[in-house]
Amino acid sequence: MQYLKNMALNDVKLNRIDLLFLAAGGIIFLLFVFDLTGTRILFNGDASSASFLLSTLTESLAALFAITFSVLIIAIEFSASKYTPKVLHFLLESIFKDFQIVGIIVFFISAMFVNFITLAHVSGSTVPNDIRVFTSLSVALAAWCFLLILNLFRRIPRFFNPDDIIDNVKTAALRENEPRENTELIKILGDIIRKETLQGNVDVASDALTALEDVSVYNFKNRREGLNEEVLEQLFDIARTAIRIDDTSTEIEVVGSVRAVCVATIEEDSKYLGGFRYLREIGILALDRSRGIVHSQLLLSVSHLFTDLISYAKEKERDAQALFSIMQFFILGGFYNANHESVANHIIEDITSVCTQREVEVAFNGIMEKKETLRSYFGGKDPEDAIRDFHDALMAY
Repeated sequence: MQYLKNMALNDVKLNRIDLLFLAAGGIIFLLFVFDLTGTRILFNGDASSASFLLSTLTESLAALFAITFSVLIIAIEFSASKYTPKVLHFLLESIFKDFQIVGIIVFFISAMFVNFITLAHVSGSTVPNDIRVFTSLSVALAAWCFLLILNLFRRIPRFFNPDDIIDNVKTAALRENEPRENTELIKILGDIIRKETLQGNVDVASDALTALEDVSVYNFKNRREGLNEEVLEQLFDIARTAIRIDDTSTEIEVVGSVRAVCVATIEEDSKYLGGFRYLREIGILALDRSRGIVHSQLLLSVSHLFTDLISYAKEKERDAQALFSIMQFFILGGFYNANHESVANHIIEDITSVCTQREVEVAFNGIMEKKETLRSYFGGKDPEDAIRDFHDALMAY
């Protein structure tokens, strides 16, 4: 929560350009004050001039308002087409949650309303003092509108700049406690990662992956574990995309993100063990069935990570996490033992380096009780033979 407070404070810091706009706005305000004292700098004309000026200002403000927000909508549509249609709703919604943009809309409407009211009271050939003051106010408001629009144009790039979009979605996900809304935000990050991965934009995909990881860890630390299932599902889909295009860098980064989830599970002594299960699923993905290829680097990363996690869980005396990790690691080894013996040997070396024979036996018995849930991994065949062979190899190592 303190992080969110600090982030909000950083958002309101003023830079030199902001100070320049504030100074220009202050000058316009002083000119209007001078007009109130009778200097008539902003307006000094008759009724005909006032009528023409007010009409021109109203038309100009309306045109400027329409053009500006058309550009804003185009920027949002561009982002939706480039990244994901899901971002369209998020960005449109963010417009009306942005106090600066809403403030500009209200200010524009107020300025045009003042122009209309003043114009409606202009009559005859002379201009009463109160109408003169309101005409000067209309000129001042129009000048402020132009300044606000110029300042708004500085904010428009954040609606299609990937770094800004990722940061805004991440911030919204950290603040959002409703599962449905949070899930949609996580899907946006997942879509961005997949799209940028396919387009070869590694840096953007990496930033979005880091954001997804941060959201997941934040969920654990703030007891929002139920929101992590969608994060892990997105990571699994991203791994599948990276494998399809042989993007080793993204594959390894995904494993690193799942690692953060598993470590948070151990540190918080959480009952949610989905991270270990998804890590096993990613390890199984390393066998590209469509091409018969084993992505060795990815598989070895998963295997080494399981080794580290089991050691860490045992060090922290987290028996539930340690046993579940061993079971998932065991399943991964049994699956590869049935397909690639050489790969299984690497897994055997890793698992025996951190597990005792007693732990292997306990994990084996636990797997045998739930072996029917594993049938789909073995092509519908009974997985018992493959897992038993792997168990025997472990015990004999």
